Amino acid sequence: MITLIVQTLLDLASIALMLLPPCPFLAFFSAVDNIVLSVEVMSYIAWLIPFSAILGLLNMWVNAIIIWYAVRPLLKWAKKAGG
Repeated sequence: MITLIVQTLLDLASIALMLLPPCPFLAFFSAVDNIVLSVEVMSYIAWLIPFSAILGLLNMWVNAIIIWYAVRPLLKWAKKAGG
């Protein structure tokens, strides 16, 4: 009886898989191929736009925001405790 139920579930699963497309990631893979080709173009653009400096400044800004939101409750608590 259990074997029949398992076999029926496997048959239903195989029918469901036959209805699906062969690979849902084909569009993603073609997009990755386009990105790989655009790396060469990005290397030329990097001569004009300092991406490393922009990323460094963005990193410092995000860290400052994180520190501010972490310290702000402590400052409010200290202000209330102080009077």
